[in-house]
Amino acid sequence: MYANDYKGHLTAPTWARINDTAGSDRDDSDDDISFLYFYVKNVKTYVCPGTKNAVRTDVKTFGYIDTPASGATYLSDLVTKATDRNDTTGHSYEVLGTFHGDNGPKKTQMTVLRPSETFLMVDSDDPGTNDVNNYPDSPNDNHGKIGANMNFCDGHASWITQKRWYAVWHYSQTNVPAYKP
Repeated sequence: MYANDYKGHLTAPTWARINDTAGSDRDDSDDDISFLYFYVKNVKTYVCPGTKNAVRTDVKTFGYIDTPASGATYLSDLVTKATDRNDTTGHSYEVLGTFHGDNGPKKTQMTVLRPSETFLMVDSDDPGTNDVNNYPDSPNDNHGKIGANMNFCDGHASWITQKRWYAVWHYSQTNVPAYKP
């Protein structure tokens, strides 16, 4: 639905940080999911039930995509993800709307060859002590070492176990996590 509103792009441009890496307006550290709020208003949708994360509806930020005249007010916690599963503010997911991290093209209807195998969003996982970034290996990850949920370009979501993680990540990103099981 939103791809039709954004000229085939599977994620909207971000207003939080304008980026022109490889001609894209996103990179792998940009976890702004505020564009989805126009389609899904229930803020619990943006929080993994296995966390203490929360999206506050009373904390808002003003931002704009390309010019101040196009400005709008956004829920701040949809722009910034929580730091880990115990953080009480912010959403619970990472947006990976480009291939190859911040060096590749944006995922669009034209660049994604197998939408059911290419993910756009994943349970949050930032590196901490003894934690590999973007790999389910820490008790601070949304589901610990068991695995994580991924939302794919065709709209479905799947549970991906730690055992399958590397293969799914590699196909979707070709930005391989530092740890290979």
